[in-house]
Amino acid sequence: MVLIRIFLIIFVLSAQGSFAADRVALLIGNDTYGASSLALDNPVNDVIALDKALTNLGFNVTRAVNLDLARTQSALDRFQQDMAGADIALVFFAGHGVQINGENHLLTAGFKKLTLEEVRRESITLSNLRDRFNTAKPNLGVIILDACRNNPFSEAGMTEKGLARSQGGAGLLIAYATDPGNVAYDGVGSNSTFTKAIADNISTPGVEARLMFGRVRQQVLRDSKGAQIPWVEEAVVGEYYFNPKPVSRINQTRLQDEIAAWEEAGRVATIASYQGFLVQFPDSMFARIAQERITRIRDKGQIAGNSQSGVRYQVTGEDRPRIVAALTLLGFLAEGDTRGVSDAALSDALVRYASQTGTENSKVTPEKVYRDAARLALVLAAQTAQRIRTDLTALAGIEKTLKIAETAGEQLKSMAQTDKEAAALLPDAMADIAEIKSARESVLARLDDSRSFYVDLLEKAGTYFTPYLDYAKLGLATSSGSGSNLGKDAEVFLDHVAQFNSFDKKGSYSWLSDFLPDV
Repeated sequence: MVLIRIFLIIFVLSAQGSFAADRVALLIGNDTYGASSLALDNPVNDVIALDKALTNLGFNVTRAVNLDLARTQSALDRFQQDMAGADIALVFFAGHGVQINGENHLLTAGFKKLTLEEVRRESITLSNLRDRFNTAKPNLGVIILDACRNNPFSEAGMTEKGLARSQGGAGLLIAYATDPGNVAYDGVGSNSTFTKAIADNISTPGVEARLMFGRVRQQVLRDSKGAQIPWVEEAVVGEYYFNPKPVSRINQTRLQDEIAAWEEAGRVATIASYQGFLVQFPDSMFARIAQERITRIRDKGQIAGNSQSGVRYQVTGEDRPRIVAALTLLGFLAEGDTRGVSDAALSDALVRYASQTGTENSKVTPEKVYRDAARLALVLAAQTAQRIRTDLTALAGIEKTLKIAETAGEQLKSMAQTDKEAAALLPDAMADIAEIKSARESVLARLDDSRSFYVDLLEKAGTYFTPYLDYAKLGLATSSGSGSNLGKDAEVFLDHVAQFNSFDKKGSYSWLSDFLPDV
């Protein structure tokens, strides 16, 4: 029996050790510098807040607070060993950061003199952090930089404002408090605006890591009224969850389900397939297009063909990615790798396209397909914009209501200790709060879908259809009226595509500012 107990103790301890190594975090916070002019209010508070959240999520957390360069490097050396082979390894830095000639320097607490030589002497570089992750090779590496506070260097013109954009290797996600060249806020409370948003969202069950950072960016943008827009650079393969606990999505229609059903209807391309889609998704963004295709099939007596019907257009290697992207957007191909579409599948899709648009096979041209795809991109983007705007407004109202309810709930809890009537009311009050939180989560999940879809439309339109968007805009103005809300949001989307095609804006969430409610 003694041997069995010893074995069980060893097993439990070893299991705990392997779990701890599975998720590791190093939290660096510097708010006290040798140069008193650089003192900050919240970095240590930010470390404390994230330590609590990550520890609750099973991370083995190490704090490195107000350390000089030598001790910071020592902490990094130990952490590099800890994160070797980890599932998720996370480094967080809160404090001052400056860029010099495109390299980001994160100032340690030993910094004393306001000179560039001192910056190089008393800082760790983002390149050094990236190299450590590339050596340790965790499955997912995360670097979070809440390090864009303004400082005397940029104010004196010695360095540029904010941090420079920087890409990591495969499996690495770098999250910045704000976009390149801008300044983040230290926050009006006990935490910075950025760290508060992370702490508010990182424990949400069932939200994939990149979507979680999407929520963070959305919250910071809302809280700062568009003044601060976090930036994310990532090359992550696969899905990772800070809180993998599954979440119930009963009675909640997800946008990806709608898109998958739309693609299935387009692959079959019959009256019955489109009618079935409309029954399942009567309020879909694709509903109008589905009805148009039903009408065309019924009026023209056209049916879906097959590859032997012969579309007289040879898809060249140069045109292939664009034609695949167009047919995918139009619903005649499933979303997937361009290289994975066979010639036969592409020919079938072109035949279905011809049957649905009333075009003779011999007259199918890439230009016509691209114009139709560009027009649909505008329509879908405008409708998605309206969804985002509506849900952001709803979210603002829900969060106000939740704040009031939680304040009342805390008061009721206090009263319930001595008041039987208050105690009797408490369960209903807690149930109301839970219901409000559930409603908030539903809105946040819809926003996750809408944001992702809007970004996907930006990428497709910006990469493949920019030359055809003006033509599509004219067609949309004719059909919906240039002064309609749809037309206005289509114009906004064109501005966002232009931003997407700009190097310094590509990947930014700045477009979301145009949908913030006026509250």
